[in-house]
Amino acid sequence: MKKLFPIFAGAITLAVGLRPTASATESATPGSLCIHVYNHAGAPQESVRWAIAQSARVFRRAGIRTSWVQPVADLPEAHLLDFSVSNKLLATSQQSCLVVRLVKDLPANQYPNVVGFALPNARIGVNVEIFFSRVKRQAMADGVDADALLAYTLTHEIGHVLLRSLEHAIGGIMRARWDHDSIRPAGLERMAFLPEQARQMRETAERFNLQKQTLAQLNPPRHD
Repeated sequence: MKKLFPIFAGAITLAVGLRPTASATESATPGSLCIHVYNHAGAPQESVRWAIAQSARVFRRAGIRTSWVQPVADLPEAHLLDFSVSNKLLATSQQSCLVVRLVKDLPANQYPNVVGFALPNARIGVNVEIFFSRVKRQAMADGVDADALLAYTLTHEIGHVLLRSLEHAIGGIMRARWDHDSIRPAGLERMAFLPEQARQMRETAERFNLQKQTLAQLNPPRHD
């Protein structure tokens, strides 16, 4: 029997190089899902870029274009946590990009064995938080590749946001538990969302894009 271990609480335009940008509104390729990444954990940039590239390919297979941006400024959105349980995602949101934050860790007694979490109903601030030190420790303890586990974690938690749910599935990337064959670079080629999940996520991604267009109209660029 394969060992299973828990790690979670709950056509493409690819900008994998973590494009730097000065503001939260200057960001993504038109028609793509904009994702802001804040590396507060000090994780190696090559590891973050590789994980993003793998994650982007999974979303491509689900029919979702992604554009990944690392804002230059330490913007307020990276420090806000909205634990709203309302399912009216984006109904009152003032942000058009999904926000991912990598931090070093939590105290050992807080959510032990959990390497990341999602806030699917957040209207402001962080949507996904990943504990980089825990990713490395979990990978070492279970004999899997740390960068591969980071890619799985990133994709899984963004999946929660786009599915607007913390529920897990019995198969695919949204399983709560994975085996060792999945958490390795070669296994990433098989990492996928289920067809119905992909459909739901495309709808949410489109809502982000509509919000982006609305905010752009309300806040046109200045040419001083």
